[in-house]
Amino acid sequence: MNKVALWEGLCLPKAKGGMGFRRLHEMNKDLLGKQGWRLITMPSTLVTRVFKAHCYPICGFFDSSVGNNPSYIWRSLWEVQDCLKEGCRRAVGNGDDTFIGTDPWLPVDNNPYVETVLHPTVHDAPMSSLMNRHGTGCDVECVKDIFTDRDANLILNIPLSTRRPPDRWIWHWDDKSAYTVKSCYKHLTTVAGDDHPWAKIWSLHIPPKFFWAISSLNDSALPNFVMVCWGLWGSRNERVWNGLGFDSNTVVHRALPFLENWKLANEASTQFSVVAGHPTRWSKPALGRIKLNCDAAICQGSIVMGISWVLRDDEGKFLAAKNTVVPRNYLVKEAEALSIREALSWLISTSMGSVDVEMESQVVFNALFSSSFSSAFGLLIDDVRGLASAIGDVEFHFVKRSVNCTAHVIAREAFLVSGCGEGLDSALLFLVNILELDLMD
Repeated sequence: MNKVALWEGLCLPKAKGGMGFRRLHEMNKDLLGKQGWRLITMPSTLVTRVFKAHCYPICGFFDSSVGNNPSYIWRSLWEVQDCLKEGCRRAVGNGDDTFIGTDPWLPVDNNPYVETVLHPTVHDAPMSSLMNRHGTGCDVECVKDIFTDRDANLILNIPLSTRRPPDRWIWHWDDKSAYTVKSCYKHLTTVAGDDHPWAKIWSLHIPPKFFWAISSLNDSALPNFVMVCWGLWGSRNERVWNGLGFDSNTVVHRALPFLENWKLANEASTQFSVVAGHPTRWSKPALGRIKLNCDAAICQGSIVMGISWVLRDDEGKFLAAKNTVVPRNYLVKEAEALSIREALSWLISTSMGSVDVEMESQVVFNALFSSSFSSAFGLLIDDVRGLASAIGDVEFHFVKRSVNCTAHVIAREAFLVSGCGEGLDSALLFLVNILELDLMD
């Protein structure tokens, strides 16, 4: 018995009549995709090494073929190859394992592959060969000389981590870049069309796990119908297992209030997380601490953005401010994360610590307290975490625009001056009035 067949025999559930393999073969693509994702992203595991040695020894998973006399499990995994290829992207870290002409590494939805006709030496070269000598960004002139405008703009808009982590695979259809059955299913059903009832049912605002109903009801009646069905199911179980009688009024009066209470609880928690507890004016930090406000500004219609930060002490006195124009056009969340990274990097050089960092991006704030993920944005977040750890005493806070107004003005001012603006000890002239307003009660 070969190794793959042995692994199948040990791991697959056995059904009556020897139907285990057939049931696996009939699994949905989204479920099979998770197994394929593991083969791609976990190359050192025993299962991956066995499959690679037996099924695709001289190539990668995406270049493999079904082969002669394939096992049931390999045929099933191979059938989701196209789906995985469509959703997988390369997150560039150090650029050593991402190849310019063959990998999907450009930050775009439609076609993440380089379209420029390349010389073979460039086509097969790693992405790191396009970076500057410090590895902190791409060589702008080199990129513009080699690639078409479309490819060059996309390449130059890839945020790069200062830590130079290894390149890795990410899942394009998930916010945290990790494969989930739900994200794959959602994409597959979207591609197939939304003319079936499941697309409508999945979008219902009802408690999880109650997504089954008919599509003939209108949008207001459908959630009630689903909840009543859930109530009927619960009543049926009470009848079968506990011998309780069935009463239709009890079912309805139990199910519908449950739905309303669930909606109110979720609406309340959402409002609290966004609004409650957040001040509307800038305030001084606690005694012995300093406060760092960061922001980024995107210049619409251009390929530049401004990043800024302003530093004040526990009396509200100005310590330093800086803004600079970055010749990139990142996503807003990436630009915000970049401004915080550069501010903390600058702060380390001053030997100051015990700092409160305020930002107006809820997305960035939430990401800082979430588990790590591997997209370009995730790598920037990990850079920020690393710098905060090096400083030692950093607290992050999400604030409204009105609290972060000074940093926002400094970021916008970057577009109006040439080069980098920096003020130490004494405020830049245009900041004086804004800083005074922040201190007014």
